[in-house]
Amino acid sequence: MNAKFKITFLILALFLISCKDSKKPNFEYAPDMAHYLPYPSYSENPKLPLGRSALTPVEGTVPRGHKPFPYPNDIDGFERAGRELKNPFASTQSVLAEGKRLYDIYCSVCHGEAGRGDGPVTKSEQFPKLTTMDLTSEVVKNLSEGQIYFVITHGFGLMNSYGGVLTPEERWEIVSYVRYLQNLSESQPVQRDTLSKPKISASLDFYPRGKVGNRDMIIIAIAFLLVTAVITLLRKNYLALIFLTLIPVVIYLGVQFFNFLASFGRQEGYQPEQPIIFSHKVHAGEYKINCLYCHFAAEKGPVAGVPSVETCMNCHKFITEGKNTGEVEIKKVFEAFSNSEPIRWTKVNFLPAHVRFSHAQHVKVGKIDCQRCHGPVEQMDVMKQFYSLSMGWCIDCHRKASIDLSNRYYGIKANQKITVVDVNKLDCQTCHY
Repeated sequence: MNAKFKITFLILALFLISCKDSKKPNFEYAPDMAHYLPYPSYSENPKLPLGRSALTPVEGTVPRGHKPFPYPNDIDGFERAGRELKNPFASTQSVLAEGKRLYDIYCSVCHGEAGRGDGPVTKSEQFPKLTTMDLTSEVVKNLSEGQIYFVITHGFGLMNSYGGVLTPEERWEIVSYVRYLQNLSESQPVQRDTLSKPKISASLDFYPRGKVGNRDMIIIAIAFLLVTAVITLLRKNYLALIFLTLIPVVIYLGVQFFNFLASFGRQEGYQPEQPIIFSHKVHAGEYKINCLYCHFAAEKGPVAGVPSVETCMNCHKFITEGKNTGEVEIKKVFEAFSNSEPIRWTKVNFLPAHVRFSHAQHVKVGKIDCQRCHGPVEQMDVMKQFYSLSMGWCIDCHRKASIDLSNRYYGIKANQKITVVDVNKLDCQTCHY
């Protein structure tokens, strides 16, 4: 084996196995497609007034579908809302099911699953004096549905307004569900399961992670080497021994080279540092805050959205000390809120610009759990990209994920398993349009 071959072999081996850092993105073969925005979120834009990427809307601008709420946030507005507002929805099974879903997202963390003011936040030993309203108490029972709707819209006491997050229809559905909870007796358990809509449960073992394991390849290579070495030594064929010894090495390096090529443009394991030490394990795991409470846009549009500082302040205006970080990190939230500045979070999960992915289609329509794509978020102190999110990985999901057959449209294939593929979701234009 000449010197040039040895040097080339050594350089190639070092190149394939070195310099992997999960806090940095992998090599990007098409950076213009991955970073297609001329000015990323929160960055300064010298072409716009004040250098802001997001401008204040023109005076008088209203969002699409906006319906004015003609009841001011005062006693008179509260009383008028109680007299004039009527729930347009009957308490049907579908209305209560949707109301329960929304209640679980936005209300149960404080008011508890049964509405008795015993949510996960109030049970924390860290906040022993924190109390919330018992929605099944006589005080709330005596409120009209219009007054409950008024409180959801404007907020009350420590409770912030949800008028900008929930549509009027969604607020009325929550009102219907609150009435349902109130009508249950104290001894009667809350029959929540009967109101649940079908949902595809998350399974972190649903797909392999996408790479051939280094440990497995090393074991295979060593086993192959030992077998071939014994055979060739018995035959005293030393030239064959050298040749066969190189075979597992070549196989191992080939697998490493394949994984290296497959990692182009993918960010699996990417775990950047954030401007504020935020633990999903504490918020989503211990306090069981629903993902959609912070990322409410995930069921309303293509992107999940970064929570605004105002969303953080819903809880942190009275929770001023973190479980693991004390007051230091939460103080940064207060400073951002006081200065009307966004928290400049670092994006973790990347998709190229030519991929159109809709969170609403998967979360709202497909009823896919967030963990299916983002991994065990409730166990992560620091958020990272858990899966490769490659095209092959997505296609595997479309081939294996079943369709909810409770929709009567699929009655033509009764008693048959229908996957996403059966509704034409392998067509290129599903994601590339």
